[in-house]
Amino acid sequence: MSSSTEHNSASIKPTRVSVIIPAYNAEPYIGDAIRSVLNQDLDRFELVIVDDGSTDSTPTIIRSFSDRRIRFLQQENQGVCAARNRGLEEARGEYVVFLDADDLILPGKLRMQLELFDTFRPYKDRLEIVNSGWTLITSDGETIEEIKPWENAPQLTTLSWLLWKPVFPGALMLDRQAVLAVSGFDTGLKQAEDVDLILRMAASGSEALWLYQSTVNYRQHAHNASRSVLQQAVDITRVLDKFYERTDLEKDLRKLERRVRYNTLIWLIWRLYQNGQVDDAPSYLKRALAFSPYQPLSDLTVIDWQVKLQEHARREGASPQVMCEFWPAMRAAANLPTSSWELIQRSLTFHLELWQQYTFTDVNTISTYRQLGVDRILDAAAPVVFVSYHTHPADICSFQQALQDANINSGSRIPGFSGLFLILATKKFYEGSLRDFLAALWLAVRNGINLQSLRLWTRILKTTVRSFIYVRGKI
Repeated sequence: MSSSTEHNSASIKPTRVSVIIPAYNAEPYIGDAIRSVLNQDLDRFELVIVDDGSTDSTPTIIRSFSDRRIRFLQQENQGVCAARNRGLEEARGEYVVFLDADDLILPGKLRMQLELFDTFRPYKDRLEIVNSGWTLITSDGETIEEIKPWENAPQLTTLSWLLWKPVFPGALMLDRQAVLAVSGFDTGLKQAEDVDLILRMAASGSEALWLYQSTVNYRQHAHNASRSVLQQAVDITRVLDKFYERTDLEKDLRKLERRVRYNTLIWLIWRLYQNGQVDDAPSYLKRALAFSPYQPLSDLTVIDWQVKLQEHARREGASPQVMCEFWPAMRAAANLPTSSWELIQRSLTFHLELWQQYTFTDVNTISTYRQLGVDRILDAAAPVVFVSYHTHPADICSFQQALQDANINSGSRIPGFSGLFLILATKKFYEGSLRDFLAALWLAVRNGINLQSLRLWTRILKTTVRSFIYVRGKI
């Protein structure tokens, strides 16, 4: 049996935004969450609080607020998705924001996101999502870090939602009718229900824009639902299964299913590490191997694991050295003889040093890894060329010279280097640097074209172009 009480249902002006807070035993934080909403500099909003069968003093705290903008609903415990859906059905606003009871929205959030809708809706009639960043805080409210998800997903397309999952409920503002059109949250999910909702909206045609700043504080404490990573792994797999069962998907999205599942598994491994469960990582790495673009297992496969994990570490401000903590899991997943693993670990170490230095010209560093040989050294360098914003054709020329100075290679023309120059050429093309693009392309040709290098060119060009599509969200 559910009940509903309202402080005051009268409204002088139509409500523009409904902030919906599902609350279950939220006694320590619910008061702060409510105050963060009531302090917004917007007149036409309401706060809909759905108590989901709390057994503590949560209802008493909510009732202590007498503000007419608050609407308080109660129901038997059904879970956060059901509570959000109840609030969605009862809401009167044109737009909705879903705020968890332990989080805080920052001053100006409602006004700024609403202004984006009002500014761009005349030109994008399917603009139904405005996303933003968020700030991690401690249980006591101290700032940990600001998350800027647009750095990995500059364009909010269906593909970028799939690959990067830049979703946090409190950071979003959504068109209420668009959420209702896809039936709200899936009550069968315990985790990843927000990703599922956004994917369904995107697949149905909803467009999205970024507000390039943090608009919500995401409180970190022992009871965060998102800390249940193993449940998250189960549910995110269900979400992807549901998504790819759709019959109305674009062909390009369906072609990239393997890459999406691969990236998702690596993301889950990072989440396991964050929650002290890295011992569970080998099984996920083995699953990722089935979707890896580098098969069979090789240096490139394992380096790619490290590259993907480094991206998550960099985005969240972690030291590159945390990669060393993943190496036992990588070794267990690879199941290679000791001698083979030792060489791969040397490649990982060299790649890590290049990544930290963003330089290819340190002869002493390169000399230390002479035993890897030219091919392994180039395999370790390739991802750094792709990721670094500081690499220019002259840097790779210096790298060639450094290999000669370290007595690793005696020739000035190395066909393998054509691949590095081609990666750089493609990168500079997408960055719009015509001069560097032409220079890198010429150097790629100069370093030798034969049957072996043509195969390499084909593989690298295909992988690099697809990677830029992933990063830049062209689809």
